Amino acid sequence: IRGGSARGCDFAGADLRYAVFDACDLSEARLGRARLDDTAFIGCETSRVDLSGAVLLRTVMMGADLTAAKLTGVHSEEAVLNKSRLAGADLSGLELVRSQFMEADLSGANLSGARLVQSGFKGAKLVGARLDGAQASNALFIEADLRQASLRGANLLQGLFVDAVAV
Repeated sequence: IRGGSARGCDFAGADLRYAVFDACDLSEARLGRARLDDTAFIGCETSRVDLSGAVLLRTVMMGADLTAAKLTGVHSEEAVLNKSRLAGADLSGLELVRSQFMEADLSGANLSGARLVQSGFKGAKLVGARLDGAQASNALFIEADLRQASLRGANLLQGLFVDAVAV
């Protein structure tokens, strides 16, 4: 789907594996419990989208606008969300394994209780983000901005913080 609009559409529980969304408007769409394996969202407007409980295996969301999106309970492995905007998004309870957030904006996002094992946040902006109780073992925070982020009770075992800012 290229350049189309599915604003506010209900795709809850749909099987959208291998789909490609290019420059589409999916804002306020409902994709809860959807299967999005090997799906690509390239430059899509996805603000306020509901992905609660969706499965994102090897999903690519390059430059996606996920501002104020709901990703609670999402299961993801090897997902790529590089240069995506997730400011204010609810990612609580999210399970991300070996996923990438290179240069992503997660300012003010709620990642409480999220599982971020072996995930990369190179150059990510996590200003004011909540990572309370997050499991971020072996995660990479290279050049990440963690100013005013809350990490209470977070498991950062073997996490790598290189040139990260946390004041």
